[in-house]
Amino acid sequence: MTEKKRINVNFFNIESQEDGVFMTLSEKLSTLFDSGMDYGFFETKSREIMFKLFESFEVNGFPAYLFGLIKEKSSWPVWYDRNGELSEVPLNSGTLGDITYGLALPQDRLLLTASGTAGKGAFTEFLRWLADENTIVLDPVFISDAYNKIQNWEVFRKFEISVEAPTADFVDTVLTSESGRELGSIMGTLEGLKMDITVSMGNTKGSMSAPQLKALLGGIISDNYARKLTITGKGFEDEASESIDVMSAKLKYSADVAVSKTYLSPDEARTAFLEGYYNNQQYLVKD
Repeated sequence: MTEKKRINVNFFNIESQEDGVFMTLSEKLSTLFDSGMDYGFFETKSREIMFKLFESFEVNGFPAYLFGLIKEKSSWPVWYDRNGELSEVPLNSGTLGDITYGLALPQDRLLLTASGTAGKGAFTEFLRWLADENTIVLDPVFISDAYNKIQNWEVFRKFEISVEAPTADFVDTVLTSESGRELGSIMGTLEGLKMDITVSMGNTKGSMSAPQLKALLGGIISDNYARKLTITGKGFEDEASESIDVMSAKLKYSADVAVSKTYLSPDEARTAFLEGYYNNQQYLVKD
């Protein structure tokens, strides 16, 4: 039965120190499509991930590539019926996984992602593996200069973060300290868990460490797990501090898509991606 579901689309700029990497990405993806090598496996820092290529088509006259990253579920659900019987999930020699879709547009130096739990880190590793180029990074697309403004501040008074249902990448790569392991397990298990943290200078004068806070800020934005991220600070010459919610400055889009299966299909992901792309070209297509 078809059901309308809201699909969140994320937007990233593909950055690299090597200009030729964008042509390489396009050529590698095109070669894989043309040769029929539509799937494979690559290693990330924490796990093996399968990639699956679905379709190549043109967007604004240039090639775009629809693909998915499939991660094995770390914990499997139980199979049950209305008679109260419990058993293992029937896998038929396969593995229960989670798919996150990506749409690569090398000409625009863009990557769009949707659905699933694979975060920026997994997609960065895939693009680096594909192009054999370790300088590739993914940066979120912003609709204002809020992030750049904060980067120019020298005084930081308060840091506020709110996290809801963190991604698996966050649990795997961020909460890896000894004290954070138990918390990470809880956050990965309980749906809808919300965490709010506020760190401030209180009534004292001075500033938190600007270099450390800027590095942390960049990591949180790139890893894409915070629901809210508000920074209070100012430049040395400014009279008063200002509070900016950085996450509200990120380009976000939600598409209502008719989903016919238990997971988002490639055609349905394509619909969400194209809707998100064409409705936000003013932020995505560079002159």
